[in-house]
Amino acid sequence: MLRRNYDILGTISTGAVLAILSAPWPLWIVWGGIVAYQVQNRVRFRKPVDA
Repeated sequence: MLRRNYDILGTISTGAVLAILSAPWPLWIVWGGIVAYQVQNRVRFRKPVDA
């Protein structure tokens, strides 16, 4: 499970560090863009579920 979700875990960890350091808003905008890219990438390339 860790190998499949390393990108999500890394992004969550980065968000936690930004929160702890009270990062300025431009960094949060960049982080939000990275999250949006990862979500759309997973939605586009997800494996279909056999029905």
